[in-house]
Amino acid sequence: MNERQLSPAEIAARTETRDRELLKDIQVLPNASLTEVDVMIRGTRITYSRSTNGIPQYEWSSSTHLTSEEKRLGLRAATDFFTTHQQAA
Repeated sequence: MNERQLSPAEIAARTETRDRELLKDIQVLPNASLTEVDVMIRGTRITYSRSTNGIPQYEWSSSTHLTSEEKRLGLRAATDFFTTHQQAA
């Protein structure tokens, strides 16, 4: 086998590309004050609240099992939303 190993930068770039595709299937529904968002993944709603440490706090609204990748993407979607809308903090 003479497959070349990917560099950390190449792995990060591939992960980012895959994440961007998967994030298209996730809905982010903010409340009116932009302090909470509902993230919908495969019919499961997770409510994330803005926090002071920059990591959104969450509350499960359903017992549907999500994969660790889906949970990671849900947190990323909420974090991206709160980062984009920081002025409302």
